[in-house]
Amino acid sequence: MNSPKKAPKAGSPAEEGWQKEAKAIIEDMLDWETMTQESLGAKWKELQPKEQQEFSDLLREIIEASYQSKLKLANKGEVKKPSAVKIDWIGEDQTADKAKITAKVKADKTTAQLEFSLIFRDARWRVWDVAIDDVSTVRTYRSQFRKHIAEKGFPGLMELMRNKSKEIKEGRSDLAP
Repeated sequence: MNSPKKAPKAGSPAEEGWQKEAKAIIEDMLDWETMTQESLGAKWKELQPKEQQEFSDLLREIIEASYQSKLKLANKGEVKKPSAVKIDWIGEDQTADKAKITAKVKADKTTAQLEFSLIFRDARWRVWDVAIDDVSTVRTYRSQFRKHIAEKGFPGLMELMRNKSKEIKEGRSDLAP
């Protein structure tokens, strides 16, 4: 196994390459289509293809920006690196095209249980959700989206996401909703 590379200097061309590499790894392991559809729940089927595509594009952009902001914090040394990490794989539940894999992760004195939801598509397994101590990323998004749709309708949700995307592009925000 290769030893981890030292993070490049913040703002350098090497950092840009490092971020592209991290994005490629995330791209390779995530099933964005399933994540997007599950994040919106039953509302997904009510949308026109153009609305589905815009929602997918905006959600992906916002999630990627959130990951990039965390990478930047780590690169600047603003995230404490644990001295030791132990992972125990404790369970797997698989059907023909879906699986859940559970692991217990201990980093120094902190312990968390991770559950990865996967789907088998295009001859490979990809992650579409991660739950940390039973808090699912996709369920959290779905809950937030349902609440916003109930208050302001789907057009209101899309306006919120467009504004968040614009803030990200202008450098005024880089965190997920």
